[in-house]
Amino acid sequence: MRTRSSEEVAQFLRQVYERRGYFRAKIDRRQGGRRSGWEVRLFAADRDELRQIRQALRALNLKPGRPFAKRSGYIVPVYGLKQVESFLKQVRPKVKADIPYPPSQTS
Repeated sequence: MRTRSSEEVAQFLRQVYERRGYFRAKIDRRQGGRRSGWEVRLFAADRDELRQIRQALRALNLKPGRPFAKRSGYIVPVYGLKQVESFLKQVRPKVKADIPYPPSQTS
């Protein structure tokens, strides 16, 4: 396998995220609407793309979660607020790039 630069890796992940990736945050109603459970999900159409996504995440020092089957492919999650922030900072997607922080966590 050929070695890619970090910019090539970020560009690959940017394309994956913009194509069918998304951000999730669980809202804990018991904590007054505080968000917890931060997550970015990346969609892989097949096992080869799944392997490429996991390798690319590791190349950017991100720890992918356990992938799971969904519809006609696989989801590769990236868990945790720090990792989500790092993902967005390094990958710099043009769309869906903002974390919707609640007012209490923006300061």
